[in-house]
Amino acid sequence: MALLVSVVLFVSFFLFIQDQVNNKHRAQLEQIEKIAVNNIDNITVQVENLAKNDLIINSLIDYEQRESYLSVFFQSLKITDSSDIAIGFLNFNAEPIVVKNWTLFEINSDAFSWKPEVFEQGKTNVDVTKQGILIAAPVMYGDMAEGAIVVYVKSLQDVISYSSSLGVQVLVNDEYEVMFSSQPEQLPVGTYISEKKLSGTFSVKSDGRWWRAFSVESLTTAYQDVLQLFVMVFFLLMVVIFATNYSARISAKIASQALKALRDSISEASKGRSPINQPVSKREPSEVVAIKASVNFLLHDLLSTSLSRDRFESVIDSMSEPLLVLDHNFNMVLQNRSMSELGKEYRISIPEDFNSIFPLETWQELAANNKVEIDYSMYGTLTAKPLVLEWLLNKYISDGQEIGYVLVASDLTKQKDLLFELKMKNKAIDEASTSIVITDMLNGDQPIVYANKAFYNLTGYGADEVIGRNCRFLQGEKTNLNKVETIRKAISNRESLEITLINYRKDKTPFSNSLTLSPIVNDAGLVTHYIGFSHDVTELQRAASYLKQAKNKAEQSAQMKSEFLASMSHEIRTPMNGVIGTLSLMLNEELGEQQREYATVAKDSAQSLLSLINDILDFSKIEAGKLGIEKHELDIESLTRSVYRSFKSEADAKQLAFNIDLSGVKEVFLIGDGGRLRQVMNNIIGNALKFTNEGEVSVAVETESNTDDGTVTCTWHVTDTGIGIKKGRLKSIFESFTQADSSTTREFGGTGLGLSISKQLCQLMGGDITIQSDIGKGSTFSFSAQLGLSDNAHNILFTKSEEPKPFERVNMRALLVEDNMINQMVAKKMLSESGVEMEVAINGAKALERLLANTDKEFDVIFMDCHMPILDGYDATQAIRSGDAGNQYLDIPIIAMTANAMKGDKEKCFAAGMDDYMSKPIDLSLLQNLLTKWQQKIKPE
Repeated sequence: MALLVSVVLFVSFFLFIQDQVNNKHRAQLEQIEKIAVNNIDNITVQVENLAKNDLIINSLIDYEQRESYLSVFFQSLKITDSSDIAIGFLNFNAEPIVVKNWTLFEINSDAFSWKPEVFEQGKTNVDVTKQGILIAAPVMYGDMAEGAIVVYVKSLQDVISYSSSLGVQVLVNDEYEVMFSSQPEQLPVGTYISEKKLSGTFSVKSDGRWWRAFSVESLTTAYQDVLQLFVMVFFLLMVVIFATNYSARISAKIASQALKALRDSISEASKGRSPINQPVSKREPSEVVAIKASVNFLLHDLLSTSLSRDRFESVIDSMSEPLLVLDHNFNMVLQNRSMSELGKEYRISIPEDFNSIFPLETWQELAANNKVEIDYSMYGTLTAKPLVLEWLLNKYISDGQEIGYVLVASDLTKQKDLLFELKMKNKAIDEASTSIVITDMLNGDQPIVYANKAFYNLTGYGADEVIGRNCRFLQGEKTNLNKVETIRKAISNRESLEITLINYRKDKTPFSNSLTLSPIVNDAGLVTHYIGFSHDVTELQRAASYLKQAKNKAEQSAQMKSEFLASMSHEIRTPMNGVIGTLSLMLNEELGEQQREYATVAKDSAQSLLSLINDILDFSKIEAGKLGIEKHELDIESLTRSVYRSFKSEADAKQLAFNIDLSGVKEVFLIGDGGRLRQVMNNIIGNALKFTNEGEVSVAVETESNTDDGTVTCTWHVTDTGIGIKKGRLKSIFESFTQADSSTTREFGGTGLGLSISKQLCQLMGGDITIQSDIGKGSTFSFSAQLGLSDNAHNILFTKSEEPKPFERVNMRALLVEDNMINQMVAKKMLSESGVEMEVAINGAKALERLLANTDKEFDVIFMDCHMPILDGYDATQAIRSGDAGNQYLDIPIIAMTANAMKGDKEKCFAAGMDDYMSKPIDLSLLQNLLTKWQQKIKPE
């Protein structure tokens, strides 16, 4: 009978235990599914709230503000504690605007199809797959989804924080692949559940929203209570048979100890630390075992409750917004991590600092409206740094009774700063001096939707006369229709444009409007607005017109001056050629002593006049910026000795000691303008000899290499013991037409141009002139030039000077083309004495006739004047080179012999086809050098 009772009890308890185990596993599955769904729903709510945030919506059109704050906002955003989460703010093309950890999503983006539901239907999409969890909420602008907030969590494991000692609970997809496991070390995420794996286990299955749920436990663990029961029943049978009396005596003691242990377990379980199943002693009665089994189930539920609270605290701690729960006495019931950090940062605690958090009347406003915005800088509390919080109030209800308050804060500090910055910029635009208008391109007539004060001041219209109208009301009869069409085309092509056209004010007065148009394009590539900037440039255009007229007059004046100088140069040199040429020819004749003296004085005077003319021309060229510096190889020592020798006779005539020192010359062969250097030396040394009546004049030269640029600074020091210069006049002597004083001009003569020209020439050559002088003791002039270093020293032109060979008469026949009778006489005489047989043509046309008169080549060379009536020298030369004088004269040497000595005249002659150039007045020695050169070319020996 006892055995039968035991078997019945055993089967009953087995069925009971099996039902209890099944219920516990189902409870586990319900709990974990509830946690998973709640966590996903919480994230979904956060994403949807974020998508509805005004800052996010405004950033769709406010690009500048978006770039300044969204990046910081997203980097600080925290949805879950997991690091494997991607957050993105996308435009309507699903292109990222601001993202965080976005590469994580892009790797698995093909596994989700969320865009149609979000962008086309404007609904939130939630998808849970083996690739992770995707939650996408539309950002609505009006009735259209213009963007989306997308949150991607790599694994369901990252969303659910749950562990259980009752077997293993897993969530699997349709392919039975594990997406979450409460015991990852036993059933890792990514493994597959199969019948083979479930064999030998106790398992419970349920279907969820996105998954199938399994709770799996080994048979030995699941039915350990049954095994214990079997042992216990067997033991009880033995006890009943052999020790009934003994068990009765110790039952009370065992029951007492078991109840005490159960009590301790309940206490520990209430604290979340008790194991789910309490060990069952083999000595415990069956009644105690049954009680213990029931209590174990109670402990499990109690522990689950504790775990649920832990998870709740974990969820609220993940909130970035401060959360605070108070009772009716304003004592703190609960706060999340954000609230705790806020308290630490501002050194506040509840309830002591309640009035600091809700100063003055703000609590009454919050209680009345369930919402209040507090700028703490206005109340002098929480002033560690600027802080603006928006508090939301909800009632704290338990068992149907209101027992306190739930408060959630949103930090609006950055938003307020951004709004203030936007307000400042709007104020700046309103108060800007530039006229600004904005038109709406999505409206059919493209009306003005904004205009600043400057626009109203410029046009004279009021806001009620401007807003809502097309800008064409500013046009009038003088408005260029072609420019209006240009504006229309630019707008049609979505292009920017800068244009000036005539517009009209309200009072019908026209003004020149410098208009700049710029399109505003949204993320879809659609031009939504045009912004226009206007400036009244009427006065500027009038001033520009005046300046243009003044510029034209100045250019005409400069051109007239240049032409006048050229004309004067030609007209003066032409008679000077006759004067100096005739005197030179006269001095070559046999003259009486008195006649020779007169002729010499006349020639010297003419040479002085020519020198003056050259100085004036050089000064004019420098002033006009037309004086060029040539670069050719030169020998500094030979050049200086040459100038020195030219003045030696003058120094000897005045019985002055005249010395030269070349010991300071380290670089002899250089590159520069030898002609201009000679001109400066002639002027400085000539002045020293002119103003020195006794004593000495010395010339010293030194060179210094510049390693930075590879140039050589060459400096000449000219020292005299002459009259000296007053200290107060040292700076002014380099000014044009200036001398030390008026008595100098009376005694020594001169125009005062020489030093001015010399200084400017030195500056053009990269140097300068300085002076040291004492009145009555003498002066030292130092002048310098930056010269290049020659790399062709062995073939330099200035080698050791040789004595010039005497001129040998040439043997050639020439045609002289010259209209001036005096110049004809001088040239004929000089050329004849040099061995040239010649004929004369009075202009270019006569020259062509004479050359065409015979098919044979009668002439070896042509000397061509440039300015002549009927046909000048340039056109005559071009005609000869074109064959108009016969093919026999196509290559005949043509030498310019002209009074044109301005810059560019020589080049102009060469451009016309001439082969050589000689300026008037004609110097006999230079002419003979020229004849010798061409004799060797025409008739080489």
